[in-house]
Amino acid sequence: MASNGCAARKSAAPDGPGDVPAAAGSSRPAQQSKWDEAPEGTAEREADEIDPLDAYMMGVQQEFHEDQALIGTGVKRKQPEVTTGVETSKNAQDFDSRMREWQSTRGNQAFQARRAYNKKMKAMAPPTD
Repeated sequence: MASNGCAARKSAAPDGPGDVPAAAGSSRPAQQSKWDEAPEGTAEREADEIDPLDAYMMGVQQEFHEDQALIGTGVKRKQPEVTTGVETSKNAQDFDSRMREWQSTRGNQAFQARRAYNKKMKAMAPPTD
């Protein structure tokens, strides 16, 4: 019967009230380093800050509850109208004027010239069978 001594260590009782079994105690001193403590004032800052993900989820949850309340009424939630960013044909006057501006750029003029040249060269090329 082979014994590794584990049973003898487990069955040994502490000798007195101040004795701590070897497995429960630590060989390192219980000192705190400067990295264990939070910098001063972080508790107040953390109380004031809201996690961006939590704020976003609260907004989504609020929209969800509004949508749930409006189910069956035929009322849709109004989306904010964006005036900058991607252009749409919703405002045709602005869109058409912007398209005219694009047609007068040097890049578009070079594109149109290259297109006309390629069309001419294709017409002059001998037919291929």
